[in-house]
Amino acid sequence: MATMQHVDPTYVLSDSLHERRRLQEQSNIVNPFTRQLLENAGIRAGMRILDVGSGAGDVALLLADIVGPGGTVVGVDRNPTVLETARERAAALQLQNTSFVASDVRALNLQGDFDAVVGRAVLMYIADPVEALQRALRFVRPGGVIAFHEYDFTTLAISVPHSALLEKLRYWIYETFKRAGTEMQMGFKLRQTYLDAGLPEPKLHCDVVMGGGEDWSGYAYAVNSLRSLLPYTEEFGVATREEIEEEIKIDTLSERLRNDIVRQNGVVLLSTWMSAWTRKV
Repeated sequence: MATMQHVDPTYVLSDSLHERRRLQEQSNIVNPFTRQLLENAGIRAGMRILDVGSGAGDVALLLADIVGPGGTVVGVDRNPTVLETARERAAALQLQNTSFVASDVRALNLQGDFDAVVGRAVLMYIADPVEALQRALRFVRPGGVIAFHEYDFTTLAISVPHSALLEKLRYWIYETFKRAGTEMQMGFKLRQTYLDAGLPEPKLHCDVVMGGGEDWSGYAYAVNSLRSLLPYTEEFGVATREEIEEEIKIDTLSERLRNDIVRQNGVVLLSTWMSAWTRKV
């Protein structure tokens, strides 16, 4: 009998200079949450860590700071081009404890055990996250840490008072991810994913990105997310070329969004991040 082959969602965040900047903006906003997750999970100086879906290296650089010169971080990503950025950033910081490997985690071949496997915004882009997690677990020693941090779309971006422009931006982003097949509730599904992979009951946590006022970086981050999505926003029929040029007008969208929120003295709940951590038996 033939077995069904799962197909990964389309990865809609195009690999571009804008996208790499967006990832760094995301790190500026989310890294405090991720650091707290890693420390709560038991990541300490001297550990050997596997970073899954490393991308431009944002989490790997954070890990390198935590584990220190006596530790080791290996970042893995299936996109070899984006890993060049990660290597350049590690070299600029003169990190001797960080390296990167171009591979899908499901086909990874590494020597030795790791003290932990971690990932941020990675399982949501994999058709079978249980399988991916089980493959990653092969490299973790007994008692080692498993900690993942995932974006979750269950609670959508909202502003008080209401902003019609934010609502449109939310629609364009949400629908593009949804039509690409992205797992929109990966945060809520982390617990079951861990259990199905044979792991013990994990600890769970949730953080939200909120802000307002003239200087909040969330406006630019949200708009740059849409900027990275735009080719697929059009391809999937979320917005037409005319709408992109006449309504979205990406080059002025951040300023218009800021003005709309500030004019109302509003507050925005932009995104929800959920985490889970446990130890391998």
